[in-house]
Amino acid sequence: ACLIMALFIIKTAGKMVSTQGPEKKAVSHPHKKLSEIPGLVKKYPIIRYLIVVGLISNLLLPIFTYQFSIIANSAFPSEQALISFLGFFRGGMMLAIFPFLLFSGRLTNRFGVVRASFFYPVNITLIFSGLFTFFNIYIAALGQLMILLVHRGIAGPVGEVLFNIVPNELRNWSRVFIRSTVVRLGMMTGSLMMLALKPIMAPRYLAAIAVLFSIYWIIETIVFSRRYRRGLKQVIVENGIDVDRIGAACAMESCIGLEQTETDLLDENEVNTVLVRNRPPRYPPDVAHKLLADENPATRAEAALSLAYSKDARAIGRITNLLDDKEVARIAAIEALVQF
Repeated sequence: ACLIMALFIIKTAGKMVSTQGPEKKAVSHPHKKLSEIPGLVKKYPIIRYLIVVGLISNLLLPIFTYQFSIIANSAFPSEQALISFLGFFRGGMMLAIFPFLLFSGRLTNRFGVVRASFFYPVNITLIFSGLFTFFNIYIAALGQLMILLVHRGIAGPVGEVLFNIVPNELRNWSRVFIRSTVVRLGMMTGSLMMLALKPIMAPRYLAAIAVLFSIYWIIETIVFSRRYRRGLKQVIVENGIDVDRIGAACAMESCIGLEQTETDLLDENEVNTVLVRNRPPRYPPDVAHKLLADENPATRAEAALSLAYSKDARAIGRITNLLDDKEVARIAAIEALVQF
């Protein structure tokens, strides 16, 4: 049926679309030599972290699937009881995921990219720790539910944001390499490791191996959290500013604590368009230097812009520190660095 449909589309495509092809654009070929990858991992913290997540998460999933199957098979006296459980469980799980997805974006926005990155590895660690301790159907079912909730509601969106702030020339390659090669390598490694350990280790104790890998994942997340700011600087300095990508990153950052009043914040349209270029400075340089430490994030933003448009390069270091600030100050810092 698929073959017939494909032939039909090939036959009729010329009548349904214009015969004039689209304008060709230069596209970087998503290919890197294996010898280049260690250098890229060392240079770009974001690429290293994405590789670790893709590898370890898919290495652990076959172990959990195997343990869940063993527990479910032994928890019910008959095949009919097992089938009934799986039917109700998976249906109920889908119903639980749907409302969670409606507000998971707010949850991620509240914690920000870096803190939200800890949700998945910590969740996996707790699940395998529970399986190692109790190894029953309740922990297995809860673990299945939590893995899907965190993966779809938090880890997925966070991963998209991180891919969007990979440097331009590596973005296509990183998506292809991580989502195909690294993911398949992780799944194959986890499956082969599980098959090798099954004859010599009870299914319950495979959870201990998984906990070790998930702890390493947490350690890598801690390292990444300390280098995240450096990764943003690389994007800004080496690749210029892509408003959509930075906007996506800002949307996932924590913006709690901003009281949006007319006197405190910059104009909303200016914030949404990464501020207006060539606007006159509000503060003289000496005053602006002092105001970079002001308690109001909007004042810090105005001070950064004033220093940028007055070409006072002494402030570059202090403006760079605003990349970790509240949203309005962070966007102003990006704009100021572009001006410099």
